[in-house]
Amino acid sequence: MKWFKRLAAALVALIAIAAAIPFFVSLDQFIPAIEQQASARLNEPVTVKSLQFSVLPVPHLTVDGITIGKALDIKLGTVSITPALLSLLSETRVIKSIELKSLELTPRALEKIPVWSKQGDAGAAPLVRIESIRLDDALVNFDKTAFGPFDGRVSLDSTGHPIDALLTTQDGKLRISVKPDKANFHFDAVAKGWTPPVGPPIEFDELVIQGVATLDGADFSQIAAKLYGGTANGKATAAWRKGLQVKGRFELQQVELKSLVPLVSPGTKVSGQLNAQPIFSAS
Repeated sequence: MKWFKRLAAALVALIAIAAAIPFFVSLDQFIPAIEQQASARLNEPVTVKSLQFSVLPVPHLTVDGITIGKALDIKLGTVSITPALLSLLSETRVIKSIELKSLELTPRALEKIPVWSKQGDAGAAPLVRIESIRLDDALVNFDKTAFGPFDGRVSLDSTGHPIDALLTTQDGKLRISVKPDKANFHFDAVAKGWTPPVGPPIEFDELVIQGVATLDGADFSQIAAKLYGGTANGKATAAWRKGLQVKGRFELQQVELKSLVPLVSPGTKVSGQLNAQPIFSAS
């Protein structure tokens, strides 16, 4: 049995060496070329802190410290890319998964992403096809508040187009599912005990939203909520190509004003219950 123990020890040593090799092979020499090509494509400055290749548990590339934009509108902690190795020899490279950790966005970045997504030759064969995307600890920073942290999962078909997506806040208060349909995205959102990150800090006991979104805006065909002892039902539209713009119509029933009004108009004291059909528009 001594030969078996020696063989096992040798295999362990080989695995340890294989795992350690990537830490001694620097890929930083490729960073300037990557930054240059990415900056040219996005028309925004792109910086990368480091590149690292690892063979365990599966061969993958890790990119650390990515920033995009002069005002750092997009920041990424790490991006892990796992390729299908045999596809590297073909015309179209296949990425089995992309994992993004600690993504931070600003509203300015949300305006730019639709523009970036439309760039390129739509008729050309894709150089890279992605099978799945995973998002962990993402955050959208507004001026005085933030949305998140949240996690996301996106599945893509054999042509690289999204099949479905799921977004959940880490506190479990909001869940959004999305199913693409050509240029549109059908979505369902369900929230409990949730306060929107922008606008008055109104807390929704329950909130259900259904609608269709594009890269330019969204049509909320059904909005149903329970809040402050009453209900709200209505419709709304939103546009975000040039800043966030929202307008809609609601029917409010038996909404208690004592707790709600100070959130909308600080210092104002009103009691009673509200039944109304307000029309609103905001930017």
